[in-house]
Order: sequence, then C-alpha cells, then structure tokens
Amino acid sequence: MTQLILTARCIHALADHEHYLSAEQGITKRIAELIDSCELPKKKNKYGLVECDTDEKGRSKTHLWEAYNADTECDSGYGMRRYSPDEVEQYLAESECRHCISAYRLIQQRKNIRKELGRARRSIRRLGKESVKFLDRVEFE
Repeated sequence: MTQLILTARCIHALADHEHYLSAEQGITKRIAELIDSCELPKKKNKYGLVECDTDEKGRSKTHLWEAYNADTECDSGYGMRRYSPDEVEQYLAESECRHCISAYRLIQQRKNIRKELGRARRSIRRLGKESVKFLDRVEFE
C-alpha cells in the first residue's frame, strides 16, 4: 500500500468520524430541547411557581419517560415486561405530545448514527494499526 493511498483513507475515515460525531451531538441537543418542551412534568405549586415532576435520577417524567418506564403484562400471562418499540410509538401517538413523539423519532435516528460512529471509530483504529505497520516497514528500508 502506498503512502498516498493510506493518507487518503485516513483522511476519509477522520472526515466520516467527524460527520457522524457532529450529527450525534446535534441530535442529542435537539432531543433535550424537545423533552424540555413537554408540558406533562410541569405543574404549578401552591405559590404559582412551576415545578417539574422527576424520577429518582432527576429525569423529567414526560410522556416519553412514561412510555419507556411503563410495564405491561407478558403475553404468557406470567410477569411484567417493558413496552416494545412499536408499543412505545403507539403510546406516544395516543398521548398526542408532538414534542415526545419527535424526541422518540430522533432517538431512533441517533441509534443508527451511533452505529455509524462506531464503524468510523473502528475504521480509524484499523488504519492506525496499518499506519504503524507501514512506518515499521519504511524504517527498515
């Protein structure tokens, strides 16, 4: 492998990594904004101040939170289980909260972007190993 080809592959891998990392960060920020826009956890206390209903980890109890934390009976009739992705989407559609529905769809997109980001990281790692081998061969010539 020539140095020019290796260099081009490294540049391409780094560009892919940066593209997916930026996309992931942008989507994560947008998800947070949408979750903050949900009106479900915001309630006025007796003094007229807005308070948020949160779980033990400090997360707002939005429609999305409810969908992810809802339990339903197993098909076998024994025990409980969490909602499947289709059931989560159905639950959110019934809640009619456009913020939580949009956040859920972005979460699904982010999963795919994170897979691509992982591929880009593995590619960079593989190219780094190839670069080390290339430099070892060049030193001995």
